Amino acid sequence: MSRTPVIAVDDAELDELRARLRATRWAASWPVSGWDAGTLSR
Repeated sequence: MSRTPVIAVDDAELDELRARLRATRWAASWPVSGWDAGTLSR
C-alpha cells in the first residue's frame, strides 16, 4: 500500500512565493509558433 507524502509549508513562505511570482517579468510571446520558429528550410 502506498502512502501519500505530506508536505508542510508555512503560510509566510507561500505568501513570499506568491509575491515573487507576481513580480516575475515573463517573456513576451514568440511571434510565430510551431515549426515556423525552427530552422530555415531549403
